[in-house]
Amino acid sequence: MKKYILGIIVIIATFFTITNVYAENEYPDSGWEIPTIKGEVVIKWRDYGNRNNNKPDKITIKLLNHDTSETKTKVISKDDVEIVEIDNVTTEWRYDISILKTSTEDGYTLSGVEGIKNPYRVRTYDGTLGKVNDKIGDKIEIVIDSALDKYITYTEHWNDDNRRDSARICGLEMNPLNNPLEERRVLTCSEKSDTYIDENTCQLEVHIPYPYPIINEEPAWNTPTQFSYKVFDKLDNYDYDIKVDEEGNVDVYINHEPYKMENSKVKVIWKDEENQYKKRPTSITLDIYNYDTKENSITVTNQNDRESAITNLYQNYKEGKESNYSLKIKNTKDYEFSITGDIKKGYTVTAKYIGNEQTEINNPDTSDNILYYILLTITSTLGLIYTGYKLKTKN
Repeated sequence: MKKYILGIIVIIATFFTITNVYAENEYPDSGWEIPTIKGEVVIKWRDYGNRNNNKPDKITIKLLNHDTSETKTKVISKDDVEIVEIDNVTTEWRYDISILKTSTEDGYTLSGVEGIKNPYRVRTYDGTLGKVNDKIGDKIEIVIDSALDKYITYTEHWNDDNRRDSARICGLEMNPLNNPLEERRVLTCSEKSDTYIDENTCQLEVHIPYPYPIINEEPAWNTPTQFSYKVFDKLDNYDYDIKVDEEGNVDVYINHEPYKMENSKVKVIWKDEENQYKKRPTSITLDIYNYDTKENSITVTNQNDRESAITNLYQNYKEGKESNYSLKIKNTKDYEFSITGDIKKGYTVTAKYIGNEQTEINNPDTSDNILYYILLTITSTLGLIYTGYKLKTKN
């Protein structure tokens, strides 16, 4: 009998244990008391009393249970914390936290911090709530720095119409004047890199780790770091104008008068039997190309073998290549054109007549037709008058 009673007691105890665990996990609002972990979260703001005036109103922390890999999040607002000023650099937010446990015995560690934006950065975080790896903790500490460093832009603006006699070169030297923590910089950007914006503009992002000198472990807010600027790598016949705005961004405006090349020449040879078919135009127009870009045109008269000058030629270092000039002209129904030569030696254009010779001969100029009929009419009229006169005389 005693054995039966003892068995019933064991069954009842087991039932209540299982029910308790099940309710604890599946029905947290069922009235069962769920164990909690209590501790403190301390957030250290190293921002010189919110000097930048952009401290966030809240942050989110993520807590990891190492036994179950479960993650819990908690939003901590400045309205819910105790604010303590430690010194002129650091202010603390102190927050008492309670976390509902699962059925495991493990506690939580801090796995991440969210809601922090530039210029703030999480420097370190550490601590444990509850039991983790046989260690029991009740405090988490987060250190957040206000980033004193900043980024500026260095931009080159080229105004040379992309016509030049060498590749673009510019080197700017930045020397700190009042801050020994800063270093000398040499800035330059290339047309063929990530700094390239368009064919006349390129830009670099420059990191300034110490925009203020540090005096007695505190930034000298009233005397920001100053720099001197000097262009040390220049091209002949270029003007370099440096401008710095209030944020420290540097713009270099580079101006240049285009580098003119020597004039070239072109002559036209007409192969049309001295304009026998009266189809030679009074002039032709040749297009001047630099690579695939049309830069100009030149009109040449129809005088045979006469040279004409090609002017306004510029050295153009497009894509790192020297200018490559050429002449182009379209054929017509009467003439076929071929071009030989180059920009240095000059060009020869051969205009060969390809019209219908028979048609041209049988169809003289309209002006010739009119003259022919006038003369024919006058001759016929005079002949009739003369014939009439003779007949009258005989009678």
